[in-house]
Amino acid sequence: MTTKTANQKAGDLIRERVAFKGSNLGGFYIPLVWDCFEPETGRLPETGVLKLHRDQPSYIIYSYGTPIAWWSTATGWFIPEYKYSVSTSKHQTYVRRAIS
Repeated sequence: MTTKTANQKAGDLIRERVAFKGSNLGGFYIPLVWDCFEPETGRLPETGVLKLHRDQPSYIIYSYGTPIAWWSTATGWFIPEYKYSVSTSKHQTYVRRAIS
């Protein structure tokens, strides 16, 4: 089940890794079998895509279809340090605040 929320109120959901959908921000669970799954990568640069595949996260935060953070049992939280639009930068700030 996915919880609907305002983007700015997603902090607790992110911290607890709850599936949610804001207006253009969302947190989603990933299937356990990565061999059968190809995550949407949006505007994530190739180095970020490679890291995403290596980490095989179980939870991904998307902003406008681009992964901006993920959680993996092997690595914990990871936030790629790429610059995007003003809106996506704001989403990255929400995630950083939620997991700090």
